[in-house]
Amino acid sequence: MIKVERVAQAIKDITDRYGLKLLELDHTDITLIARISFSHEVFVQIYANEIKSETFGVCP
Repeated sequence: MIKVERVAQAIKDITDRYGLKLLELDHTDITLIARISFSHEVFVQIYANEIKSETFGVCP
């Protein structure tokens, strides 16, 4: 099972380690949405759902 707290901490660790900008981090007890910026035009959006055991990223 995916733990939202662990995903949030991993995202914070990765952004700190690689100097990326965390544009958004919003979570509840069971869901998380985050947006990490690589440059002005490029970002990755991450979604996690603890109940459905889903985690995926989208790069528009």
